[in-house]
Amino acid sequence: MYKVIFSLALLSFFSHAYELPSESFVKRFEKKSACNKREDIWNQYILPSQYLEEWPELKTFGAKDIAIMAITGFAKKVSPQEVSDFSPNNWRKRIHAHGAVAKIRFESSDNHPFTGVFQGHECALARLSLTFHPQKDNRGFAQGAAFKFFIDGRKSVNFSSLVSLKDQGQNYNFFNGIMTNIVEKRVKEDFGFRAVHELFKTKGKTDFPEAISVDSLSRFEQNGEFVLSPVSPVQVLMTSPLKNQFQKSPARDFREDLLSLKEGDILYNLYVSRKDTFPDFKNYKDEDKKELLKDAIYVGRFILESEFTVSEFGDSGLFFPHQKVD
Repeated sequence: MYKVIFSLALLSFFSHAYELPSESFVKRFEKKSACNKREDIWNQYILPSQYLEEWPELKTFGAKDIAIMAITGFAKKVSPQEVSDFSPNNWRKRIHAHGAVAKIRFESSDNHPFTGVFQGHECALARLSLTFHPQKDNRGFAQGAAFKFFIDGRKSVNFSSLVSLKDQGQNYNFFNGIMTNIVEKRVKEDFGFRAVHELFKTKGKTDFPEAISVDSLSRFEQNGEFVLSPVSPVQVLMTSPLKNQFQKSPARDFREDLLSLKEGDILYNLYVSRKDTFPDFKNYKDEDKKELLKDAIYVGRFILESEFTVSEFGDSGLFFPHQKVD
């Protein structure tokens, strides 16, 4: 009897308004062109699963969530075998649980050495989210951005970025600060930071849990061709011209700001640090980004190709694997 009740509870917990595709479907899906894959996900999964009434409340994040992440297959997030556009079965985001998704393209400046996606990409998705609820558990506003670049006939390449592990207090301007794939190690400040550090380090099998590699972006062209001599940056930096469009107060749902953006808006400008080695994580500070940006290489810009939308698939079905730093 208890097993039946437990099974029903799990079924309810992981039920969705959409059905995740089978493994055979995913393999067929990956063989499609980049733009067809993006349009299929957009039209068959994201738009049909839009929240019709109220949006779900932003999640809190605490010790219970860290414990659940540790025992529910978190390693899939950084496993090469799990590079997919669709979430694994029974996957549930504990951090960055709710956000908004839009179609984007990347326009290259054509004045840099970096290869692959960095040379320009027409068919990508962006998901912007908050790490946790900005008004509960003494937390503040902590934003993040994830990007998915579809490749003809191959698996997609992805990367994620943060302004910092530390929140920016009650500043509700999503586009404030400098996004990057490398953030400051903060294990001495808070139990939560220490626990997440150890989780990413242990499950991800990396000595650099505060960094995400962008090497995969340099290896393939959008048309699926493999780059024989890839040139990849170590640290990317992003600023947004939209920063001046929004105020830091009053407190509000960040998704409302995102849904006010229009097709054609420049979402982020992408720069690359001239340093070609990873920083000394013992001494690296988030404030270092300002100095790195001063002489950084301008690589290009992300431009919206649709308005943002808020959907169940965007929150729980769209998967952004992390490429760990070895």
